[in-house]
Amino acid sequence: MRYARKRLALWLLLLAPLTTLPLAAGCSDQGAEASSADEEGEGGEDDSKEQAIPVYVQAAVQGEIANTLLATTQATARYEVRVLSETTGNTDKVEVEEGDQVTRGQVLARLSNPEASISLSTARANVARLRRELAQLKPLIDKGYVARQTYDELQFQLKQARDQVGQLSAQVADLTIRSPIDGVVASRSLIRGQQVTPGQELFYVVDPSQLEAIIYVPERSLRRINEGDPAYAISDALGGVRFPGQIRLISPVVDPQTGTIKVTVALTDAVVTDAATGRPVTLRAGMFVSVYLITDQHPNATLIPKRAVLYEDDNPYVYVARSREGVRAAVKQRLKLGFSEQDRVEVLEGMKVGEEVVVIGQAGLKDGTEVSVVTPDAPKAPKTPAKDGDGDSKGSP
Repeated sequence: MRYARKRLALWLLLLAPLTTLPLAAGCSDQGAEASSADEEGEGGEDDSKEQAIPVYVQAAVQGEIANTLLATTQATARYEVRVLSETTGNTDKVEVEEGDQVTRGQVLARLSNPEASISLSTARANVARLRRELAQLKPLIDKGYVARQTYDELQFQLKQARDQVGQLSAQVADLTIRSPIDGVVASRSLIRGQQVTPGQELFYVVDPSQLEAIIYVPERSLRRINEGDPAYAISDALGGVRFPGQIRLISPVVDPQTGTIKVTVALTDAVVTDAATGRPVTLRAGMFVSVYLITDQHPNATLIPKRAVLYEDDNPYVYVARSREGVRAAVKQRLKLGFSEQDRVEVLEGMKVGEEVVVIGQAGLKDGTEVSVVTPDAPKAPKTPAKDGDGDSKGSP
């Protein structure tokens, strides 16, 4: 009996660990399920709440826009002269430098030619001599002492001598180089002591106040333009500032080889104020410009930035930032467009003035996507250095 009790107690000790295993496993499974459920709950919340996409927007505005014909050329001075030497001579003095303002008839340089000066003096002396001889012969001819033929020969010699004086005087006058127009010395090809010959270029003078642009437009566009129509020119080198002008001349003939018409645009103001900087900007002769001939204008158009427009099967659309139940969303809006300029386009249908259109960040949007409108950071004010005695100073006792 005593032995049986000991044996029963031994079996109970052996079976005790086995009975606790299912309970532990059950608790472990419940903990894992709870942990998994918590993780799924957290992940589900993240997935259900989409993050808003940051975008830049710009409001549609009302303004003037024009339909234009575009051509590229160089601005040229309407009045420009290359001053050439008319004679041979040595440069004694140069009176002007490049960039100097000059007036018509102003002396630019002085040349010298001793031989021409001596020849002129000799020719003038010869004229004076012939006049004296004719004066002495006149009474003798009247009395019949001298043949009339002798007098006529002296008169012919006097005429030739006078012609020679005129030619030599012009040659000596050409030694003084003068400006033929009012303008600015654009270039100087002459230095003191230089020997010049006829036909050699000495100066290049331009009138910068009267610039023009010569372009060529297709003949099919002839019906859209007229002399006196407004135009403007833009130089990329000057930041896109507009220089006003108008069509001054339309050629009466069409180039048969290119099928184009020569159009001369007078740029009425070569100095304008840059609206961005408030500084004057000067268009110079020789600059490349884009010339726009205005063929039609809409004064009260709805305008948006051209970069905001996207296309789907050649159909234009934009994303408009609108509020829905307190949330900003990008709404896809199809448009009907009108005139187009450099960086803006006219909206005929689909938008109103004041509506905000997405201009940056629209490439990855879908209709109804939540967006966050981002504005450029305002410039931070510079730090003001502390005055003596203000605040703590390192190293001070």
